[in-house]
Amino acid sequence: MERLELFYEKTNGLAPFSYTVAGQWLYFCDQHVPGLFRYHFENRVCECVAKINKNYIKSHFYKFYTNRNILWMLPFLKEKIVSFDLITQEMAYYDIPPKIEEEIIPFIDMFFWKEKAYLAPRGNNRFLIQLDLLTHEMQEIELQETEKSKDEYFFNGAVQFQQRIYMIESSKGQIVLFDVDDNKKEILSLGGHKAEGVLARSVGEKIYFFPIMIHGDESVLIYDINTGCFVEKEYPIKNLPEGDVCIHVVFGSEIWVLANKQKKIYKINDNLDIKSEISIRNFNEKMEEVYVSGMEFSERFFWNGHKGNPLIQVKDGNVEILDVSKNRTLLEIYIEMINESDGNKEKFDEFHIGKTIYNKTII
Repeated sequence: MERLELFYEKTNGLAPFSYTVAGQWLYFCDQHVPGLFRYHFENRVCECVAKINKNYIKSHFYKFYTNRNILWMLPFLKEKIVSFDLITQEMAYYDIPPKIEEEIIPFIDMFFWKEKAYLAPRGNNRFLIQLDLLTHEMQEIELQETEKSKDEYFFNGAVQFQQRIYMIESSKGQIVLFDVDDNKKEILSLGGHKAEGVLARSVGEKIYFFPIMIHGDESVLIYDINTGCFVEKEYPIKNLPEGDVCIHVVFGSEIWVLANKQKKIYKINDNLDIKSEISIRNFNEKMEEVYVSGMEFSERFFWNGHKGNPLIQVKDGNVEILDVSKNRTLLEIYIEMINESDGNKEKFDEFHIGKTIYNKTII
């Protein structure tokens, strides 16, 4: 097994919390600053491309996606769905359909198929949203008839295989399968296996259910979508601290794992064999949940954190800390945004870090 080291350094500037890749640009939002930014991978230039209207988005965004030169931004709270045209740089805000009741992270993922996009539900949201990519009209597709039966439900993951979307519902231990071509729904039982506290990821034509928080001897449930069979395998990473949070990203046939408290990164194959291990120096002294999610793209993937932690990027097998505003501090970036807005403090009042910086630095 290959063993390497990575040196961690926390950024003083912007730190992408939600992001996507479009060509050579990384489009992102910081967790606190009310702006849409982009970073050029080759030129290493970071710039603000748009302000976020605080009347529509008072919190921050959960996930970003790009499709046909349109950037889609899903909110962390039940506020607005936002689109940004990468060519015209025009931003539009859309109401979330009123039937959606989940207030925190109402959508866990977004999938694209032909002329439509599909917003997969999270939590107590029981609707899959179909979005027309030409008209931007939305339609609710009911997945659970809970108003009649009063049953509890909780969606906590989704994966896509071409026209089929598999949504994980943890309260009953089931998968809700929706075929977008046939508009047909099917309920698949997990056969008594638990669906709580897991992260669903597609690996080849299988769904792997990875444990998120470690409490002992964990296992990985694997569902073969072709045979409908389940296999349970032993979790390969051992001696993890109690309550360690592991973030899994699938890149091709490789599975990469960042273990927060153990301060290590692992590369695992689809048979769950550990192929390499990277120790992270100067990292996570307080033993917290530092990195919270990850996303993969065609040439690279990332882990993203919160509280100002920079992206960890993996490209061509190389792992590095990506500081998107290395030569500029958060203070400088914020003052620049204030000046470009004619010093209008009201545009930034809802953002706590903005209020702190404004009160301490602006006369």
